[in-house]
Amino acid sequence: MTSLTNISVMDENELLFDDLDMPAFDPFARLHRRMQGHRAGGLFDSDDDDEEEDDDLLDGADPEGYEDGIVRSARVIIEEDTVTFTHDAYDDVGVYQSLEQPMSSEFNYYEVEVVEWGAHGRIGIGLARDNYPLNRQPGWNHGSVAYHCDDGKLFQNSGFGRAFAAPSQEGDVIGCGIDYSAEIGRNRVRVFFTRNGSEIGQSNVEVPPSGFFPTVGMHSKGETLRLNFRARWPPEQDDEMIGDNLDPNAKWSRLSKITKKDGLLSYIGLGQSDSDGGIAQSCVPLTRCNHYFELEIVDSGDKGYVAIGIARQDYPTYRHPGWNPGSVAYHADDGKLFHGEGRGREFGPACHQGDRMGCGMQFLKEEDEDDDELDIEADADAGEGRKVEVFFTRNGKRVGKEISTVPKGGYFPIIGMLSRGEKVRADLTPLSG
Repeated sequence: MTSLTNISVMDENELLFDDLDMPAFDPFARLHRRMQGHRAGGLFDSDDDDEEEDDDLLDGADPEGYEDGIVRSARVIIEEDTVTFTHDAYDDVGVYQSLEQPMSSEFNYYEVEVVEWGAHGRIGIGLARDNYPLNRQPGWNHGSVAYHCDDGKLFQNSGFGRAFAAPSQEGDVIGCGIDYSAEIGRNRVRVFFTRNGSEIGQSNVEVPPSGFFPTVGMHSKGETLRLNFRARWPPEQDDEMIGDNLDPNAKWSRLSKITKKDGLLSYIGLGQSDSDGGIAQSCVPLTRCNHYFELEIVDSGDKGYVAIGIARQDYPTYRHPGWNPGSVAYHADDGKLFHGEGRGREFGPACHQGDRMGCGMQFLKEEDEDDDELDIEADADAGEGRKVEVFFTRNGKRVGKEISTVPKGGYFPIIGMLSRGEKVRADLTPLSG
């Protein structure tokens, strides 16, 4: 698939977080089961009209809510780490906000499990200022941003959301965090969201003077959430993710808009534009000893925009493999090869459901080099700056090859998907190749 937004799109590096020890705090420690009062509120008031009214409403504790300096809430039942909404009037909104500590580089992420979907799943998960109105979903008013589970939209300082990700469902775990390593301007941060261990999108947001605090909203009867303020992002790697070699248990260390279950990789993005790309990237690079991997197209989805290839370790998560520098990929929908730009060239046949696609890499011998010198170690920097032959297969037969230069850190196996319903099964250690 050719990139429509072409071609010189600036790279955006993968979100990076320091492996900091999270402070152990419990926002429920001083709060037991309480049923909160009722306050009706309109659905879509404009920012400009409501900002002054909102501040007046929350000047001190909401008389129909609860506030103790650690938690603010209204129209919800709180029991240990769960929050339940019980009202059923159309305009009723329940809000829970933790004030234990603002978001920071040490506390940059939390997660919410959708335990009960309720009548409609009108659940908002995000961040808000400390005096956010307790009758408004997070994201609807100034000083807030939130992902809404029922329609997948992102709401940011406004009652009108924009297309952002696929809707969620009961059982999903939604995460919200801030990437403090991204330098995007004074008093602005990059807020990102995850679902079931995969990033689903991000947005640049101005930080209110009070800072941002974890805030969730509920809007239909029976909705129940379980909050986890000790979650980390990215998740800690286990032993089988940090070995030197690809093995049958090797895992994908970077997942964006793709979920992984029992070896099946499934696309969960919107599939509406070039920037909706989802990737799965291996945790270790290809080397001379481990030089090949395959995927099987289990479901071609709406468009069959499946791609297989190799990419630098910090390849942008929202771009299809092959479209940006530091990547080479074979695309299933049109059979084209893409090598670091959004225009591909004719290369091989298209691939469809049931087909196996493979990608491999062979180091080329330099003129003044003997065989012993070609024995490159399997470490993160193996082959940097060397010429390699990248080859691709379809159902076990070679399709073609491309010469490329190994980027800093090496070339890592990568799979991309870009239309709804796409699913592949990946094999990092096939017997062929």
